[in-house]
Amino acid sequence: KLTQAAAAEMCDIDQPKMSKLLKGQLYGFSTEQLMRFLRAFGQDVQIVATAPSGRQRAKGRLTVRAA
Repeated sequence: KLTQAAAAEMCDIDQPKMSKLLKGQLYGFSTEQLMRFLRAFGQDVQIVATAPSGRQRAKGRLTVRAA
């Protein structure tokens, strides 16, 4: 329910950057910035590392869930 300008102010970025962020254009944003933006909107950020279950994979997975 916020304008892009109001949301940008909460995140301490300018409105054009907020517009890109809302379009899913994440290039130029660090992981730390993205987590800071979530916290600015009252979201808790939790990072959990677990051992793979089932068959072994050469690489782990990255999963993002909204609660």
